[in-house]
Amino acid sequence: MQIISTSQLLYRMKGNARTLTIIAVLSATTLTAVGTAYSFYYNNRSSVALADPNSMMFIANDQRIVNEVQDRISRDPKHEVVYHERIPALQMKVDITSLNSKISSDIVSYTVISNTAFNKLAELQQRKDSLALQGQEAAVLDAGYYEGLSPEYVGSTVSLKAKELAENVTFTSLKRYNVLNLRTANTTVIVSDEVFARLQKEAPLANMEAYKMTHEDDAKSLTSEIQAILPREARFSSFYTDYAAGMESSGLIIFMGGFLGLVFLAATGSIIYFKQLTEANADKDRYIILHKIGVNKKEIRKSIAKQILFVFALPLIAGIAHCAVALTALSRLIQTNLVIPVLICIGAYACMYIVYYFLTVNTYYKIVTKSNA
Repeated sequence: MQIISTSQLLYRMKGNARTLTIIAVLSATTLTAVGTAYSFYYNNRSSVALADPNSMMFIANDQRIVNEVQDRISRDPKHEVVYHERIPALQMKVDITSLNSKISSDIVSYTVISNTAFNKLAELQQRKDSLALQGQEAAVLDAGYYEGLSPEYVGSTVSLKAKELAENVTFTSLKRYNVLNLRTANTTVIVSDEVFARLQKEAPLANMEAYKMTHEDDAKSLTSEIQAILPREARFSSFYTDYAAGMESSGLIIFMGGFLGLVFLAATGSIIYFKQLTEANADKDRYIILHKIGVNKKEIRKSIAKQILFVFALPLIAGIAHCAVALTALSRLIQTNLVIPVLICIGAYACMYIVYYFLTVNTYYKIVTKSNA
């Protein structure tokens, strides 16, 4: 029985080579599309947290408005304030021609804060990181840094100009995260306390109000009210706004990806299913002969399961391999870890594929044995 099963399996694989190749390509396409769509949805929260480490942030231009915002937040029963910090900052236009950036203009807006302010915010945000800048040393926070395209920060020198004062600082450190919200502060530069003190005397100070609250992903009404209080020049940014926008866009993408995935899954599963049923009717007489010479139904079912397993497993394995290569390249391109969402998609796809497998085995077995009772 083993020899017969093996020879029939080899014959079956040879006859189905073209079909299995098409199914492998469809499986790879399905897994890549669904994996990509789901990864955006899965990583939405972490991506927003990278851009908006504070629940809410704005530039304080009017103390009356600041007090009104603080009062509204403190009265909200759904959200508890984890921390509220005012950060002295300088917003400066800086010439970065020397940084050889391929994606930025030569003049960019930097928000400059002191070493002490950075360390305090990093501690509040529970980051195990601190700086001890001296003299003309500086560090930069760029969560969207892209190797080869973004400015070449480390080792480069830029000039921070305020009226008649020009401080030439050299970047000694690059941090790929933010402590200030990106939409409010843009790229953040940290300088030593003594350099910041000198610049502060010549440049207008911009006090930034940063709030961290509980349930920041469910702050629609509070965010709307705060946004209505603040003027446009306050450059208000919030975790909820970007999180909700990300969920809406990624939700639409995952719907389209999931729909196409189900269509392709049904197509690949059905191709194999009906192909195997056609072969079952053609092989029916062979199994009748095997039954007559003493092969019992348990052995016949085992042989069928083995043959169909290869027909289902080979294109699935090939599709997963192709998908892994494509998503590895995508992961490097968008600089996001896609391992967990992709594994979840592969697991779900494989589970549905297994349902098709057992359905095919049972139907195949019934066809070839219904005359053997």
